[in-house]
Amino acid sequence: MQARSRALWVGVAFAASFLVRPALGAAGNGVPEVFRTIAPAVVRVQAAIQSDSPSGRAPTRLICTGVFISKTGRLLTFAGEHNEVARASRIWIEKDGLPYLAQLIGSDPRSKIALLQAVKLPPGFEWVSVEPGHERPPVGTTVVAVTSPLSIDDPSPTTGLLAGYESNFGENIFPFSYARVTIPSGDAESGSPVLDIEGRLVGISVASLPQYNSSYLIPTRAIARIIEDLDATGQMVYPSLPIECDEHADTRTLSREVIIARIAPDSAASRAGIRVGDTLRRIDGVNIRRLHDYRDALFFAKTGQYLQFEVEREGRLVTFQLPAEPSVQESAPLTAPPPLTTSPTPAPGNTPVP
Repeated sequence: MQARSRALWVGVAFAASFLVRPALGAAGNGVPEVFRTIAPAVVRVQAAIQSDSPSGRAPTRLICTGVFISKTGRLLTFAGEHNEVARASRIWIEKDGLPYLAQLIGSDPRSKIALLQAVKLPPGFEWVSVEPGHERPPVGTTVVAVTSPLSIDDPSPTTGLLAGYESNFGENIFPFSYARVTIPSGDAESGSPVLDIEGRLVGISVASLPQYNSSYLIPTRAIARIIEDLDATGQMVYPSLPIECDEHADTRTLSREVIIARIAPDSAASRAGIRVGDTLRRIDGVNIRRLHDYRDALFFAKTGQYLQFEVEREGRLVTFQLPAEPSVQESAPLTAPPPLTTSPTPAPGNTPVP
């Protein structure tokens, strides 16, 4: 409760800071300039957690990377594979070899993002802007990850390419399109910011795919949406609909299309007249060509908002309106998660805790 009340008084200052803050590295001097300007914003995050073990309650520690996102000392970081940060008895950040206490404002177990507030601000820290209106970078964009690797004192840069936007990995279904970059996350590097060479935040790293030399990011626009809910309630509230969709290939037009596959009985969708087999064409005027488009349109809707659906049925367009309903969801970790050292590890007894 104390962390949430703190979020109320810092919220206005934070909103102003990311709206007016210029992009770091905007001079366009490339990777060295981006790293020089963002490194003071990157910290190591640690959380002390009590976990069950055969011998009783054992102390463990979540170790990851975090980044300041406002001059008031707010940070984004990795929440843990199973939202361990929400169970932490103490959270602190490390900058320039010194510890600083932090408080949890809120965390989201599904996206694995946590929002923190530093209790005392370290001297000389910088911050990176969360710009929700920033146009999504195209595939092929050069990106820079700035991380706080385990056992290395200072932040480190790694470069790669933005490789794609996907809303699923194998059987793992994401609530929106994640950005995939050719930079795998190592020990304690989950939560790292990834930027383009103009210094604009592309996303926050939350899962590594080492076998594909890649990692997944929560994109900036989605981060802004998650922060909004964490500020309000301490958790992310996901919009949901009483329908399920599948993606099919249209062999006649050589394109993909999204089909209504299942409808919950006695739901708003069934009462509105939507039918299984309808082809979904638009939601609120946005073209729906892939399941990625559908998931993004739903994620960025507000709960309680009525969405206008356009479906194609027997060669004609039919329009419906459906309300987005609230649904707080937990999720299992991705297949091929980051190495376990980014999740809780035994805490050495002689390590000082602030």
